Amino acid sequence: LGFDVGRRRSHGSAILCGDGVLSYDVAYSHMLPGNVHRMFGTKIGMGLKEAGIRDVSLGENFSVRVEGKPIAGHGQYGVLGKCGVYHGVMAVEKWDADLVDSVINLRPASALYKKSEYELIRDLPAVNDYASIGKKELAKIILSSVTGDKYETWPIEKLMPDAMYLARTIYSDPKWINHAYANGSSSGNMSSGLGFCLIDLLSPESTIEAI
Repeated sequence: LGFDVGRRRSHGSAILCGDGVLSYDVAYSHMLPGNVHRMFGTKIGMGLKEAGIRDVSLGENFSVRVEGKPIAGHGQYGVLGKCGVYHGVMAVEKWDADLVDSVINLRPASALYKKSEYELIRDLPAVNDYASIGKKELAKIILSSVTGDKYETWPIEKLMPDAMYLARTIYSDPKWINHAYANGSSSGNMSSGLGFCLIDLLSPESTIEAI
């Protein structure tokens, strides 16, 4: 296909991550109190404000929004009594609707969405619509906001042994998704025709709070 395909344990429809998209994961202890999306989504929104973006808000369906439109979407997955992951994608540059359309089966217009997904993707906001900032600089700002500026960076070589072990022992089996769903370690089974992930965040939702 010309690109790598991954499957997130938190389930959901397809997303296309390229150079113009910032992807991130936040691991947390099961002892973390309160609403995880409110906690981390707010910190990510505060990072956007530090980058110079106004009118940032937190949407109830795991989104961070600018001027009411989703600029970042998130998912959450946890193992009861152990730990969890809050992860997301953020459009730094405008989504390439033609590229997305070439690799994802986009949905046509419907009763819920009067426009096709292709048209809706073209209308989605990006960070560079509001602030001139590079992906690496934005990542540092958000990292500092989420961690309270308390973090250390690791070389990729330190992480690769564990990643390769998981690749050999779990993910080498093409049926691992169905196995994970059956034993409860993943919240979604395989499905198709779900379209582009961020479009589902366009559905009417309450704004939890302005950031």
